[in-house]
Amino acid sequence: MDANDLPDWCTPHEVTIRALVGSDGMGQAYADPVTVPAFVLDEVQLVRDASGSEVVSSTTIHLSFSVSAPPGSLVTIWPGLAEREATVIASGRAAHPTLPAYQTLRLT
Repeated sequence: MDANDLPDWCTPHEVTIRALVGSDGMGQAYADPVTVPAFVLDEVQLVRDASGSEVVSSTTIHLSFSVSAPPGSLVTIWPGLAEREATVIASGRAAHPTLPAYQTLRLT
């Protein structure tokens, strides 16, 4: 399926993502950082992580469907302002044949 990107007016912020690509005895391995447009919302919510445990999420991000950011990835939000790095707890995607496709990331 070809996914339509979110329009620019829906993504006024920028985030930097280091996608989790694996782990070994030396720890986690991450892809090179990529900066992408997003919509960032600092909001505390209770969410479930990949194992089903309840975890508190401090930030929700909406961004293009095509960006790779599996749970465990590192995301830098609010660059230059109140910059912080957070971990992706959970993610979800939505797509429609005629509407923009997007994904939602819940961060620590």
